[in-house]
Amino acid sequence: MSAAREEVLATELARALERAELTLFVKRGGGGHPQPQIAIHCPRGYPEARARAAVFAVAALASIATPLDERWVVRGDPGARRVYLDLPTNAHGREIERALRLLRAVIS
Repeated sequence: MSAAREEVLATELARALERAELTLFVKRGGGGHPQPQIAIHCPRGYPEARARAAVFAVAALASIATPLDERWVVRGDPGARRVYLDLPTNAHGREIERALRLLRAVIS
């Protein structure tokens, strides 16, 4: 990727995430298994297009950072303004910890 393209991408990513607050938490998924998530809180009056872009940007960062041998799938839910890792139902403690580390790295 060219330096100019990287600069544009970094600028647009920063713009999509400006003033957004990112919170990491774990929720139980529909099957009762842990689901690490990032909630994206935008201030009142924040443009909806920017909020949706923030969800897609965070999901893209998490997807790119995910090692190829991991079993989870990164999903973005722009309506709920969250990004979550869809872990396998038989995920073990170490896998959940790796998922949390990855999401912490994305939001830091």
